Amino acid sequence: MRSVSLRHLTYHPFILESPQAAEHQTADLGDKYLQLMHHHGILACGRTAAEAFWFHYSLEMACKIQVDILASGKEPILPTDTAVEAVGAEFDVEQAVLGDEGSPAKTRLLDKRYPDYKH
Repeated sequence: MRSVSLRHLTYHPFILESPQAAEHQTADLGDKYLQLMHHHGILACGRTAAEAFWFHYSLEMACKIQVDILASGKEPILPTDTAVEAVGAEFDVEQAVLGDEGSPAKTRLLDKRYPDYKH
């Protein structure tokens, strides 16, 4: 599985309780697909539902792995900047919509288990 590149991730540090809250969050998201929202979790977008799910799942798993590593009490082994850039370069969302390869199977599973999801 490819990893989510930090090039596609933004951080939204605050939540305004005002009519402009969505505008601020949208501005922070920009042209990215993922956003970590301070005290609120993950926002995932995609060109398809499958792609949004793929982005969300990938980031959630990366966060889970980080929490597990930190909970171990061991010193994490960090990749070099060169390695991070090399992996990020392989992750080009402009080349293909991600997540579509498993989408028909996921749709059949949704249809079977949760037939009301379309309504």
